[in-house]
Amino acid sequence: MKALLLTLLLGSDWDFAVNPPPSLPDYYAVRAQAVKENKPLLVWIGYSCKSSERQVPEFLHVHLNMADARAIFPTVLEPSVVVAKMEGGILVWNETVAAKDVCASALRRAVAARQESVLPRGWSGGGD
Repeated sequence: MKALLLTLLLGSDWDFAVNPPPSLPDYYAVRAQAVKENKPLLVWIGYSCKSSERQVPEFLHVHLNMADARAIFPTVLEPSVVVAKMEGGILVWNETVAAKDVCASALRRAVAARQESVLPRGWSGGGD
């Protein structure tokens, strides 16, 4: 009965709020670490390349599957790496690198690039 009431009041997203996907707590923990340590964050979405990851140990890394990533990065529709870095005390979404273009040098260029992306809904970056 409680589930039916919540579904009627909040729609189908209520279960996500009550029971977040397993990879999201990892994401939020690593995101908070990036803010605390003032380090760039690479969010690997639906894709992994261990050799590229090993070549950029100066960045923090976290992995999300495509379904879980939609809650945080709704505009990322294909396997990618979201590059975030600290700017003015705030973690900002700097660039998205498509999986087919991922290599260590592309990730370093993305971190060095000036932030031009529009932040997704709910992505304030502050490590909350």
